[in-house]
Amino acid sequence: EFNWGDYRLDPGNVPFGETASMFGSNIWLQAGEKTPRFKRSLFTLKAFTGERRSQKTYEHYEGALRQFSVSISDIAYARNQFYAIPGLSALDTPENIKIYVDDLVSSNNSPNTLTTETIAGVTGEFDLLAVTQDYYFYKKANLIRFTGFYNANATIAIRYTVNNQIVEKIVQQGETLTTARKNFYYLNAQKIVPHSFQLKIRETSGQTSALAQFGLDDDGDGMVDSEWIDYENGILFFPESEPFPAMVYDSEGAQSFYKLEASYQTELSLIQLEHNNLVRGTETVKLDGVKAEGGSAYVLDYTNGTLVFVKDGIVTPETRIEIEYEYYLSDNYSQLHDVSVNYSPSDNISVQTELVNFTNENDSTTNLLKTHVEMRKKVGDFDVKVTPGATYQAEENDLTAYQMEGVVSSSRIRFQSKYQNYKQNYQNIYLAKSVVGQVKENLELATAIDVHQNVRVNGSWTDTKSFQAEDSTAELSDANTTVSALFHHKTLPGYEVSYSNTQTETDTASIKKRFMQHKFEYQLPQNLLQNMPIKGLKLEGRIKTGERDGLELADSEQQKFSQSYFRVNTNLGDQFQSSLLYRKNDFVDNSEGASQDKHILTSERVLFNLSHEKWKLLQSNLRIENTLDSYDYPADDEYDMNLNQYTQMNFRLSPGVLWKKLSPLFFEYNLNHSLYGSGNSASDKSGYLWSAMPGVQNGLSSVQHLKTHYIKNEIRPNPNIYFYSLYEWNDQETRYDLSQLYTNYWRLSERFDWKLDFNTRVSLQYKQYYSELGNGETTSYFEPSIWVERRWSNSLQNIFYAAYRKTNGFESLIKDYTNKFDGRYDIIFRKKDYLKIRRLELQQSFSGGQMQISGYNIENAYYFGSSTSIDLYPIHSLLIRLQLNLNKNINVEYSDESYLTNSVNLKLSLKL
Repeated sequence: EFNWGDYRLDPGNVPFGETASMFGSNIWLQAGEKTPRFKRSLFTLKAFTGERRSQKTYEHYEGALRQFSVSISDIAYARNQFYAIPGLSALDTPENIKIYVDDLVSSNNSPNTLTTETIAGVTGEFDLLAVTQDYYFYKKANLIRFTGFYNANATIAIRYTVNNQIVEKIVQQGETLTTARKNFYYLNAQKIVPHSFQLKIRETSGQTSALAQFGLDDDGDGMVDSEWIDYENGILFFPESEPFPAMVYDSEGAQSFYKLEASYQTELSLIQLEHNNLVRGTETVKLDGVKAEGGSAYVLDYTNGTLVFVKDGIVTPETRIEIEYEYYLSDNYSQLHDVSVNYSPSDNISVQTELVNFTNENDSTTNLLKTHVEMRKKVGDFDVKVTPGATYQAEENDLTAYQMEGVVSSSRIRFQSKYQNYKQNYQNIYLAKSVVGQVKENLELATAIDVHQNVRVNGSWTDTKSFQAEDSTAELSDANTTVSALFHHKTLPGYEVSYSNTQTETDTASIKKRFMQHKFEYQLPQNLLQNMPIKGLKLEGRIKTGERDGLELADSEQQKFSQSYFRVNTNLGDQFQSSLLYRKNDFVDNSEGASQDKHILTSERVLFNLSHEKWKLLQSNLRIENTLDSYDYPADDEYDMNLNQYTQMNFRLSPGVLWKKLSPLFFEYNLNHSLYGSGNSASDKSGYLWSAMPGVQNGLSSVQHLKTHYIKNEIRPNPNIYFYSLYEWNDQETRYDLSQLYTNYWRLSERFDWKLDFNTRVSLQYKQYYSELGNGETTSYFEPSIWVERRWSNSLQNIFYAAYRKTNGFESLIKDYTNKFDGRYDIIFRKKDYLKIRRLELQQSFSGGQMQISGYNIENAYYFGSSTSIDLYPIHSLLIRLQLNLNKNINVEYSDESYLTNSVNLKLSLKL
């Protein structure tokens, strides 16, 4: 078998075998009769050669987070991942989307490359991408989101169906033509709690800019409007495709002007890994030394490197988290060549020799000769397997690593041992790591015994030693012992008890951790529920208690910790599903010599969900989530507390279920009710945890109490008409000690979109807003607007926009009235092979407006602008861009503030 293109280097479970994503060629030859059990040929030869395009790495953490603060530079936008679909109206949803990419590097072609395919008039060597795996339609912003990265020189084409018509468009053709959006930012999180999200946009000078300046806060409440943030995936995006100054997007020398400072909570604990663009399926996650299962315990976002723990309570603040994974390299690919020969005369013996040649980061070359022997023998009821292996490093003229592995197993017992030894000069494409550094020696023992058909006992012991730093004499080691017993029966509750003991020696401390954990799970049998309204009942729980010492945490040398976790899932009849979760974490300082235990932290969480989804006419959801963190100091009889309470109710009505003629109608009502509070109290306030509807609680010195409602309806009588209406109102109380502030606002937004034909679209919008910020300060406005797009041909397009906003502002005795008119008219002309020019793009924009302020402040100003942009592409790699801008501002009240600006920009870009 011969392959050429992208492939995985995966030698299997052999000593010193490392995996990698490769681009190149590989060959696999087999000869001779296959063995009866393992189907191995007498002789097998494998050869790999090419560029290594991924790198394995190791990271470890203690605990995961749910509260985050991130600072993101304006130049750190998601590059070449979000692409607008040319010719797609906001009213349309594309179907049967296919994406084709030509990276313009012929050596990257594979046998599946379409070498003479023509799409949207462009002929290239296209590779068809896989939907979901490589890209998907991002409905939140009506564009394509790529899960990987493609260079800026690539040609990207799209073929899709809309209104039963097949459309082909070029999404990107080098840097001369691209629909890539530069207004998307990853927040390094998923499942963000909406009411917790706060954003500030700060200039590099330190001054904070209003969110409304960037179109994120239309109602002026200081919060990001929901249409510009994807809480589920942790993505923030701006209305403008390039919201920041042009220098931010300069490919040759980007300059930063702003920082995006965000803070938020997440529904689940998560970790942001050091790398993004990960290789799918290469991760190994361990929690306190035990391997975690992907999907049930965690999910990993391979695009931005976010590790989310989906099972609540599986990670506590003291949990050790270890992860090995591969990530794609962006450049500086190294060469790797590998040839292996395997000889298997029977199922009981297999001999393999492998020669590996690869380049290192410093461009030096390493040559390894690896060999191992697998020997098996049947001894009574037991299968015995022994696998010794060694690696010879040519540059060192020495055996730099060796390994011995043994397995003894039967139908009820399995025992496994492994010993690995590395010299400090050992080289490979990945060097084994642990929490104490690069591995020097590693010994693993594991056993599993089925003492009964319903009872299994497991045990493991690992001892890892690492190389010392040059200036250290400390012995670096990490040892773990884990023993567990599992009881499982199809009609009785499942139960598991485990004990873990870990001791870690670093160059500065000796850390010990030991804990016992009890877990149970029970699905009530259906025969017990036949005469009950409950159709399904599942119970699960976890109790974990332990202690650790040798820490420098909160001035304690020894801590006790405990966790209680209980969850109930039920189906109430055929229509309702509900769940209740309670989790409590306790940390106590019990250092030697302390007069009494001191509570460092008690953290509790309650989560209740009730949903009614089956009846399509009326669907509803109720969610209550409360958390309480308290710091208890018995000597002072005081509690320091942080309280979060959140309740959400949502109802969705689809009358078309009753009468088909009402199918275009859709209505939705939503209530968010939240409270944040902190304070100091002489009594236990744990009762706050079980409050169903947040209210201003006594005993809290700092409180923010917020209620937000909205009613939304949509009407789509046919594919060409869309009506949208949203009414939202908000009440907020803020209290700090004896001072109080009450604020409220309401907002109305109406939009009507009409596709007159395939080439003409009209959008009418009306907005109205009122806010009362306290202390006699109010703001209100209303704004009608119109937007018209007309495509006269494939080359000529016109866009017209006009808006009027009337604003009234009152602050104590100061009153301001503002009238503002804005208008814009764009003429866009694009043509290929025009006047012997390969491609011509011409855009002429006229804009104008008036702003008139009366009251305390007086202003009457007009502005007019003209912008001309001409892009010429004489040949494939040459771009000539000429931009002419003229702006005139006339201040009627203060003539000395009138001004005229003009600019001329010429850009030549040639790629060789």
